[in-house]
Amino acid sequence: PARVEHFHALKEILEERTMKNTSEHWLGEFEKVNVPSGPINDMAHVVHDPQVLARKMIVDVVHPVAGAMKIPGVPVKFSDTPAEVKEPAPLLGQHTEEVLTSFLGLGAEEFEALKKDGVV
Repeated sequence: PARVEHFHALKEILEERTMKNTSEHWLGEFEKVNVPSGPINDMAHVVHDPQVLARKMIVDVVHPVAGAMKIPGVPVKFSDTPAEVKEPAPLLGQHTEEVLTSFLGLGAEEFEALKKDGVV
């Protein structure tokens, strides 16, 4: 408890002083005296960060309704089985026919009957 006894007073002092310079300035000062630190990025910085871009953690896609957009890439990277985002999220019902006929084995007539009955 003694470690945080004067937290609010210290916070006020630190905020007052740190607001006088940029984050880049303070990160440089901390680095000079070996204080571990790093920036807290807003989303604008995250989507343009060189490491994020190099690892394809944010990717560009074109959605048929929303248009051009940035979305999260595949977070886990495997050298033998790489994965990637190839297209945006599907529209509601976009793959219904494919799933029901190709994967579940419904015939064309069965699928059309479901459509006619308003099931799909």
